[in-house]
Amino acid sequence: MIKNITLFFILITTFAFGQTVNDFETGSAAPIGAIGGFTATVVANPDKTGINASDNCLQIERTSGDNWWALVGINVDPDLAVSTSDTKFIHFQVYSSVLTDLGLRTDGPSDASNGTNGNIIRPNPYTAVTNSWQEVVIPLLDTPSSSNFSKGTLYRIDFHTDMGLLEEDLDLHLASCI
Repeated sequence: MIKNITLFFILITTFAFGQTVNDFETGSAAPIGAIGGFTATVVANPDKTGINASDNCLQIERTSGDNWWALVGINVDPDLAVSTSDTKFIHFQVYSSVLTDLGLRTDGPSDASNGTNGNIIRPNPYTAVTNSWQEVVIPLLDTPSSSNFSKGTLYRIDFHTDMGLLEEDLDLHLASCI
């Protein structure tokens, strides 16, 4: 009986405090923008084994190799209010055929703005692997040097999916952004 009660509270906690930003399945919102030489399309999952057995994911492809800052924005809907005393993390899954240099920003002041270049947060530690899904967890912060998120509301998450490997053709997939 105690195990059942504990399991019930764990399930309730997950639903009460977890927010899936986008799982890219049928009915999910499309990305809100791909700029700087990337395209973003919801496609069938290229590898439905391991940690990601979902049907769909977001495919990000490079169309131009000269912009390190190229990004894809994902809308947080509904917008997420975050207290400065909260410790939050962004979880997502990545699959790529080449090694990537990931970063993201969370300082966009609205759904329509992607924030500033100086506020790119990178996963630490992060070991890029190829041709396999991996889970990436990044703390929700204002800037790389801050200790919390003080913006009050998270409107969007902008992914810099390949900041340093401009000579490679990029074909990266994101799934289950939470």
